Amino acid sequence: MNKFNTKLIDDYINENNLTKTEFCKKCGISKYHLAQIYKYNYNINVLVMKRIITVLNVKPSLMFIDD
Repeated sequence: MNKFNTKLIDDYINENNLTKTEFCKKCGISKYHLAQIYKYNYNINVLVMKRIITVLNVKPSLMFIDD
């Protein structure tokens, strides 16, 4: 099963001195979606993934890890 790579999000937040709320605003996603991603309970939709990838400036394939 693939999981969302939350380390990329954490690294971006830390490098840019953001809170998770600020990150969500920058991506245009809700705090609920981000919380679900961290819980690995979220079957992420394409729009949310696209918004996060755009902010992180990474390839989509880097956003998923095998557990």
